This record gives sequence, C-alpha cells and structure tokens, in this order.
Amino acid sequence: MAGDALSSGHRNPAVSAGGVQVELLVCTSEARTPACQGRQATGRQVAEVKRYLETDRRAQEVRYLAAGGEKWERFKEHFRSGAPRISSSSPDGLLAGFVVTVARTDAKDLVTDYQGLPGVDGVFVEGR
Repeated sequence: MAGDALSSGHRNPAVSAGGVQVELLVCTSEARTPACQGRQATGRQVAEVKRYLETDRRAQEVRYLAAGGEKWERFKEHFRSGAPRISSSSPDGLLAGFVVTVARTDAKDLVTDYQGLPGVDGVFVEGR
C-alpha cells in the first residue's frame, strides 16, 4: 500500500496554516467494524480515500503513514507519559492511515464524511 505516491504529503495552498489533526485508519484483516468486516483495505480503496482527501477543500495537509515508522514515533510521543502502554505495544500493532490537518471548525464534519467509507476503519480527531 505504501508507495511513493501515498507516502508523500499534500498541502492545500489555498487554506491557511494551523488547525487540528484528524486520523483516518485503514482497514486490516483484524478490523471488525461494519466498513471492514475483517477485510484488509485494497490498494484501490486507499488510493481513492487519498484522492478524496487531497481534493477536499477543508484539508490543509494530507499525509499517509504506514504502520510502524513515523506512526510508531507519533504513538510514543502521544503516550509518552503512559510508559506501560508503550512497553506493551509494538510498531506492528499500529494501523496504517492518513493524518489530515483541518480547521478546528471542520474536524467534526470531516469525521462524519469519511467514517464508513470503503477501506476506512475509523476516523478520529487527535487529542480527543
């Protein structure tokens, strides 16, 4: 899934800097949500979600994060005060997904619009 086209970031120059981050997790074979039903997101589904995000006027920045790597570093940063949680986790246990920066006022609508799309396991506003 993670090729050069997916791993590169996309910025919308028409939107001013600043905002909150929304994370879209892609389906894995272990995901039992209605959108996933135990099926891994296909490359086509991931590419389609990426295209939607990159053409969404609310998106200030769109980044694809493969499982592990930068995703693991973000997880450790987020839970740095929760050492037991970090020590019981591994990079392989994190789902791949997109991190989208949007204006705070657009976050709730973005979650609603992307939740349940084919290949999307969940959509969350970071820090909530």
